[in-house]
Amino acid sequence: MRNFTTRLALVALVVASASGCDHTGGAASATSTTATTATTVTVAMRAVAGVGPVLTGPDGRTLYLFVPDAGTQVRCLGNCPQHWPPLMLPGHAKLAAGAGVAAALLGTTRGAEPDTRQVTYAGWPLYGYVGDVEPNQANGQRVFLDGGDWFAMGPDGHPALAS
Repeated sequence: MRNFTTRLALVALVVASASGCDHTGGAASATSTTATTATTVTVAMRAVAGVGPVLTGPDGRTLYLFVPDAGTQVRCLGNCPQHWPPLMLPGHAKLAAGAGVAAALLGTTRGAEPDTRQVTYAGWPLYGYVGDVEPNQANGQRVFLDGGDWFAMGPDGHPALAS
């Protein structure tokens, strides 16, 4: 019986370790995505079929502007960021312009949450779209959702309007 109890305790310890609990029974601390984010956030340009040249984030996916933002004021609030995640500049990360992107048009504005910085281009806050599951997609182009129109951001600082 003692051998069985020892084995049961060992199994419980292994299961607790695998499920993210520490040895005291509390939850293990999660690693912040900010802590593991690269020290440089690069905005690049790529051509997307049917849309033309658009800005892309570090993951290669299309970046969008939200017409109601009307400048550096972030108006994608509430449930909006669930569909349109903002491109944020974490901590002390630097912002870089990739090929085809005008470095002078890149900047940041205060994000929707306190002490956060959202990346801007030509003064427009930039967002991804959850409907773009891989690079070379622009499924959020010309969509009216969350209270306004969305357009892929062109490298000239204007909406990409190619049909």
